[in-house]
Amino acid sequence: MSEKVPEHASKPGKRPSGVVLVLCALVVGVAAVVVWPGEKEPEYQRKKLSEWINWYQSKRGVKFRGRGLDRLGKEAEEAVRHIGTDALPFFLKWIQGTTPAWKERLATRVGRPFSVKQQVVLGQWLMREDHKAEKAIKGFEIMGEQASVAIPQLLRIMNESHQKEVSWNAIHALIGIGDGGAIFVLSAITNQTASLTVRSDAAEAVLYMDGLYRERVKVLYSCIDNPTTPAELREKAVLALAFFRMETPRFPPIDGLRQMLDDSSPSVRNAATNALRKIAPKALGTNGMREGHK
Repeated sequence: MSEKVPEHASKPGKRPSGVVLVLCALVVGVAAVVVWPGEKEPEYQRKKLSEWINWYQSKRGVKFRGRGLDRLGKEAEEAVRHIGTDALPFFLKWIQGTTPAWKERLATRVGRPFSVKQQVVLGQWLMREDHKAEKAIKGFEIMGEQASVAIPQLLRIMNESHQKEVSWNAIHALIGIGDGGAIFVLSAITNQTASLTVRSDAAEAVLYMDGLYRERVKVLYSCIDNPTTPAELREKAVLALAFFRMETPRFPPIDGLRQMLDDSSPSVRNAATNALRKIAPKALGTNGMREGHK
């Protein structure tokens, strides 16, 4: 007589549950972090470079409430600047880090039986490459012109990376350096040898720049005035110009936007119509259409 198999016994060929997979990934990840020594970061006052940037990111929120950085935030800024160019090789490495797709999928499925705190820790571990890229961008912003020597490497990353997010990170790092880096982002917009992805991302990124206002407007107008400019890039230029007009009502003029109502691309015409509806509705006729073009 055959023995009855207990109901709780696992059946042959049964796949492990998602929880088991998450636990295995967590164990492997934590073990790797503990055992592997990792990269030797430069330090200042016995704190690592990444620790100073973490401190800065946690303290800089007061900057947006009109009070500037607090004492600890300023101390973190000074520490990163004191480390100086020794930080650049790490920033350039971190900025090229990306999170594998399987980790992104796993991060979205983290839940029970983990506590909220455990979910946060596991999510940070899974997405740590993205967090490093954020630290690098923040580091370039803190260093500003001090990081100008890294501009050639950032341009190479921006133009040669096959990963859109890495190229985007390099664009933001260049902007963070200041006008000396931002001017190269503007040049990329009209650089016909650059990929359309890079040119389009650069056109979108002009909204994140602080200076070079007239230079930005000039480059964007050169995009919409050139009939050979790809439609995707013309659309980004229209949207950026509309934003500038909302920020500074008397500049730029709307003539360029008005002419895009006759663009050959439906998406560009739609972008121009929506933009003018917000910033200069009189340029349009009734029902959102220009007079004579109903």
